[in-house]
Amino acid sequence: MSAGKYIVIEGADGTGKSTQLELLKQYVTEQGHNVLVIQEPGGDPLSDKLRDIIKDGSLARDPWTNVMLFTAARRTAWLQSIKPALDAGTWVIAARNYISTVAYQGYGEGIDVQKILDYTKDNVDADYLSPDHIFILTIEDETARDSRIGQRPAEHDLDTFESKPEDFQQAMQSGYIQFAAERDIMTINAHQSVDAIQQEIRSHL
Repeated sequence: MSAGKYIVIEGADGTGKSTQLELLKQYVTEQGHNVLVIQEPGGDPLSDKLRDIIKDGSLARDPWTNVMLFTAARRTAWLQSIKPALDAGTWVIAARNYISTVAYQGYGEGIDVQKILDYTKDNVDADYLSPDHIFILTIEDETARDSRIGQRPAEHDLDTFESKPEDFQQAMQSGYIQFAAERDIMTINAHQSVDAIQQEIRSHL
């Protein structure tokens, strides 16, 4: 049995990752593949618990503690969910992976990017750092991003990072674009229609 494919859809909050993930899941399933959907941080019972801590903006911590929390969630999701699924031939489609920590904690919160990459490799797996496909959705217009977040259900409160000030948001957004350019990772303009974005993703699979 051949290994499954590991596909990651990345981008800041409000870029439409979850919508694209569900559409891609439907498409890959129609092609006859088993699919596991992962929303990082999360994907197994322990990382789901860590997600609750990470998203709780009332819990004060420094940027490197954020890196450690995300990496701990990442490690357990990889070992307990993602890697076993890939080994069994299942395709894994994930909203976010280590690139989120590079963008948010690296470019946004000022942690050295190489330090984040080294820490992730040491504590997760080299294979985790090399998905089969990565797509980064980008929105450079902060007003448009805020508008999308504002359209979410009323019960959705801004989390730890969505509520950070504009200078953080701009640094994080720029970080995604810079990191992608340096590593030849595909970026997709999230200002397009949902269907146009999905067609771009499918055309590269």
